[in-house]
Amino acid sequence: GISSLRIDLSGIGDSLPRSDDLAAEEIAVQEINDAIHLLESRGFTRFILFGICSGAVQAIKVAANNSKIAGIVLINTGSDDGNTEANTEAALQFYLQRSILNINAWKNLFTGKVNYTALFVTLFSAIKQKISSSSSKAKKRSFEDELQQMTSSYQQQDTAILMIMSDRHAQYYSLYKTVFDKAENDHFKALFYPKTDHLFTSLSAQKDLIDEVCQWSDVLAEKNL
Repeated sequence: GISSLRIDLSGIGDSLPRSDDLAAEEIAVQEINDAIHLLESRGFTRFILFGICSGAVQAIKVAANNSKIAGIVLINTGSDDGNTEANTEAALQFYLQRSILNINAWKNLFTGKVNYTALFVTLFSAIKQKISSSSSKAKKRSFEDELQQMTSSYQQQDTAILMIMSDRHAQYYSLYKTVFDKAENDHFKALFYPKTDHLFTSLSAQKDLIDEVCQWSDVLAEKNL
């Protein structure tokens, strides 16, 4: 089996809030490192961090420049300083591909059953981004550049990355499939679950996810023996 430790950060789930004034971003990094130190005291030496959404963002931060981290599993992750243009384009494509030819989506639009705020923010951001990119001569980093930069830095410290996307985040795969395919190697792999919700609430999806992560972790463990 695979020894594992699941934690709720302070103030989340079953964990009580902290009594100090530490910022939320600092709390996450410190408490994940505290968990690593606890496991080290019990004889463990190499670790895989597994996080979903904001938890994946924190895993990225903790793993940076940390040779103890053998791998990170990133589910539906974003980035604090990621490519805004890529994020906006992905969100726009999500709405278009899911709704443009869906008669129920149009009914929901005209009967008030959609999140108008999210829809209009996405459309406004996309329009603003197009105007900005066409009027500016400064070239933004491409999604491929960002992915290459992230994977190469972790590869240098021998940390593998398993990136998993579902629901809205799955748009990254459809928009940048060739980028992910090009980036895949012994240290990077991307998986896509097109019909699974953000939190993998379906039992069958959970089983598929666990099987994939366990197989990936076993291969990683063999390499680190």
